[in-house]
Amino acid sequence: MRARAVAEEALSNRQTAFKSYSDRMPGVGAEAAATSMGEMATIRGLRDRHVQIGQSAKRCRLPPIAWPISCIELREMDCVTDGWRLSTPKSEDDRMTETIKTWHAEPLTWGQGPRRFEMFFEPTCPYSARAFAKLDETLAAAGSDNITINIHLHSQPWHMYSGVIVRCVLAASTLPTGKEAAKAVLAAVASHREEFEFTKHCSGPNMDATPKHIIARLETYCGLRLADAFAIPDLDREIKRHTKFARQNGIHVSPTFMINGLVQPDMSSADKVSDWVARLLAN
Repeated sequence: MRARAVAEEALSNRQTAFKSYSDRMPGVGAEAAATSMGEMATIRGLRDRHVQIGQSAKRCRLPPIAWPISCIELREMDCVTDGWRLSTPKSEDDRMTETIKTWHAEPLTWGQGPRRFEMFFEPTCPYSARAFAKLDETLAAAGSDNITINIHLHSQPWHMYSGVIVRCVLAASTLPTGKEAAKAVLAAVASHREEFEFTKHCSGPNMDATPKHIIARLETYCGLRLADAFAIPDLDREIKRHTKFARQNGIHVSPTFMINGLVQPDMSSADKVSDWVARLLAN
């Protein structure tokens, strides 16, 4: 019983000392929080005794304790057998690895109504840009409880950087703000369309541009970091899903519109929003 009492007292003293330092400077290593050589020595002494006291606690069947075995970083902790191990901040490569393993592309869907209005866009197409500009107005006029709008990306090879930009849009959909980030990229392309196109699809300043230039340009205009998400190796599967859906519906022209699963060949980006809404609600 005396051994247990001694171990409990030692553990309590250690936890109290550690808390006082970590509270003083939240998120900063305990050694950095120490303000004198005496305090530094106290922390180091307690740290050195960690293994010995931890073993005493095990013999007395005490609960796991919270104490770092390395005073490097207070914010990120990984559980270990006899307490908590503090880890160093994750590198950019580590964060990228986690993103690659866990990424999710949020569907480009707005509204939750029973009538489905689906649009097939090629982002650099001027007519797709014109239709995209009417998305919010259409949703507001028809009512988000009445319609659901889906955007499907339809890459077209004669728009020379179409594939790169489509990948950028879908990469944005994997970011924390999901579809709103993708929407911001689409808006950036539509607002600066000429900077992402070629003259007559075969010449002009973009002949000297690389995919890295295009991504950097988009990041500037939309205010989002896209390069890491763009580099997700299996982002291809989301691109292929959009492509497959367009192909199985026989989509060629952009934009193409579908209402409740049926292509509407007489609908145009030049139509008034009120005309779109009337057709949507009639269906």
